[in-house]
Amino acid sequence: MILNLNELYTDAASFTSIPNGSRVFFALTYLDPDIVSLGLWPTRGGSGNFDNDPLIVLQKGRSIIINENPIYFGNLELDPPEVKSIKDDIRQTGAAFVLFIPSTSSLYPHHMQYTINLSMDDPAVKSTPEIIKVLATLTANPSPPKAI
Repeated sequence: MILNLNELYTDAASFTSIPNGSRVFFALTYLDPDIVSLGLWPTRGGSGNFDNDPLIVLQKGRSIIINENPIYFGNLELDPPEVKSIKDDIRQTGAAFVLFIPSTSSLYPHHMQYTINLSMDDPAVKSTPEIIKVLATLTANPSPPKAI
């Protein structure tokens, strides 16, 4: 099966607005019939509750072809230390954008994951943004979450 997904992104300021200590869940979001994205829902404080609408809906970047059969695609998750690490990397590098690049997991075959990278380049302007090197590259927990 061939699946055409998109690299997704948000501006760094939006990502850093995620409340400290939040877990973030990503859910499929349809923007129109041709655009599939991810919405980001952070937990509210320590309660584990969510708002009705996502805090951030990721924007569509370049096309990525996934050739895998079957493909398991569901909600993804970042734990509070991972959210903090990304926010710290944004502050330390001055990155302007947070990129979410789809791939299949090598640890969990056939499961989709998103590798999270930072860039100064606007993916709406530069189709292949240059990645800023950071100490640790994070991956959103493949669907369905393997550890909660």
